[in-house]
Amino acid sequence: MPTIQATLSRKLDTPVQEQLALDLSSATARILGKPEDYVQVVVSDGAVATFAGKRVDDSAFVRVYSIGEYKPEACKKLSAEYAAIFQKAGVAPERLYVNFCVQAGSHWGWKDQTFG
Repeated sequence: MPTIQATLSRKLDTPVQEQLALDLSSATARILGKPEDYVQVVVSDGAVATFAGKRVDDSAFVRVYSIGEYKPEACKKLSAEYAAIFQKAGVAPERLYVNFCVQAGSHWGWKDQTFG
């Protein structure tokens, strides 16, 4: 854990999806100080999306789920890093929203147990 769920309006080629997932995994583990062995990334592309009241083909919404509180500085660093990563995938920083979701370990299952 953490899990990063990225939904993009842009349709991506498989190699671009894979690189996006790898880049998000690495950045998240490094900035949050969590082992990458527990990081999961799910990339969904080709979603219908609007931004500023208009249909757009270049936006993304990202949810970052992690156990425990986020330090404000970590959120700022992740936002900046994600903006750069998504820009490589064709999403401008002004079309990217990131939501940081705090999870209790007891509310997150893995294998046959929970983290709390």
